[in-house]
Amino acid sequence: MMGIRKGIIPSCGNIFADLGFPYPEEELAKSQLAYRLATIIENRNLSLKEAASLLGISAEDLSLVVTGQFGEFTIDRLMRFLTALGEDVEITVRSTQGNAQLHIALG
Repeated sequence: MMGIRKGIIPSCGNIFADLGFPYPEEELAKSQLAYRLATIIENRNLSLKEAASLLGISAEDLSLVVTGQFGEFTIDRLMRFLTALGEDVEITVRSTQGNAQLHIALG
């Protein structure tokens, strides 16, 4: 078994925490929602303009979301986009010792 090479730091499992984002769990949740949104748009063969029209936003704003530039979008807004496309979103909050955990299940 190879050891970890000098200078390489193993991930904690959340890239946003690894990069020092102030709210890494929130950023991870938003990235999961944005990824699911992009996947739905692709699977339904929708253009960004068509999908944006369904969601009530501009194609330019939707482009930001599906390319991972979702910083200005809230979790709530991303969930509303998914439900507008007929998706169920489930949020689970559980007590932990240490950092709080947020889990989003997409159905």
